[in-house]
Amino acid sequence: MIAGSVAGTGDGSVNGVQSFDGLTENNRSAILLLNGIVYLAFGSVRDILPYHGWIFGYAHNAGKLSQVSIFNSTPNGSAGGIWSAGALAADSLGNIFCGIGQGTFDASHSNFGNSFLKLQPDSGTLTVADYFTPFNNALLFSMDWDAGSGSPLLVPTQTGTLHPNLLIAGTKEGEGDPGYSPQGRIYVVDRDKMGKFHSGSDSQIVQSLLGEAGRIFTSPAFWNQDVFFGGAGSFVTSFLMKNDLLSPLSHSSITLGPRGANPTISANGTSNGVVWILERIDNQTSGVLRAFDATNLATELYNSSQNSGRDGLNASAGAFESVVIANGKVYFAGNDLSGATGKLFIFGLL
Repeated sequence: MIAGSVAGTGDGSVNGVQSFDGLTENNRSAILLLNGIVYLAFGSVRDILPYHGWIFGYAHNAGKLSQVSIFNSTPNGSAGGIWSAGALAADSLGNIFCGIGQGTFDASHSNFGNSFLKLQPDSGTLTVADYFTPFNNALLFSMDWDAGSGSPLLVPTQTGTLHPNLLIAGTKEGEGDPGYSPQGRIYVVDRDKMGKFHSGSDSQIVQSLLGEAGRIFTSPAFWNQDVFFGGAGSFVTSFLMKNDLLSPLSHSSITLGPRGANPTISANGTSNGVVWILERIDNQTSGVLRAFDATNLATELYNSSQNSGRDGLNASAGAFESVVIANGKVYFAGNDLSGATGKLFIFGLL
């Protein structure tokens, strides 16, 4: 059973102790394996308070997994779930990066709602080494517009630039408010100097793009200096990364539903790039597997509805689900439409 506690006086604490409660916590994030330690992250179940963002680290010891580290995103506050529909991210130095959802922000009291964190393992805990918090975090908190609605992408180290180590993430800013336009924001952050919090603007970070790719609940993908997003209520969109900045390249002709999609890339090195997404249909009666030309997303190469008798999916696609590509095949899991069983789908060349 997963359990643990930290010092804290925030929502749900007892006598200065904040304890993990599995009834109000939800593990959406994929598992991160880093330097022999397995990391699990938690958000909430339908935003039911009290809850916090938690990370647990487990190492293999004497034939079993033992807890070696723990982190709470708002120990002296409230909320701050870690959603990360892809996974926590890590660099070659062992730093862990995550996005935090709507919650209390007060860095002086270790509360990091609506922030992006750089964590370092340190003697049984994960220490915040650096962070970035958007200037409008109070608005994001009040409207449940999680800055950490998606997962951060760590871009491979760039050469000949001012910011060789970058983090890219998107938000769901504007969700549920049709009068707030444009919606969704992309941040490009220097991982070596993340910028912390500045009131009034985010000029301390590398770039902020509003409304360029829709609301982001998922992970961006990187290939051949291009960054790909599957934003909710928007297109599958690509950007060129040059001199540390993103500029729009192309987008699909289809518009994605209210949760968007996780793009995954297959390629032969720097050629023959294909962007794969598993599109979730709004009524969840089925899903659609789609493939696009990575150099021009307006060109759809394939979708599983083109020959529905052969390739049609008789199962619903999970929200935020990614496909896995290996050995020339595409894999993903779905729920049988009858609700009785789960199914593993495998697609490959005929």
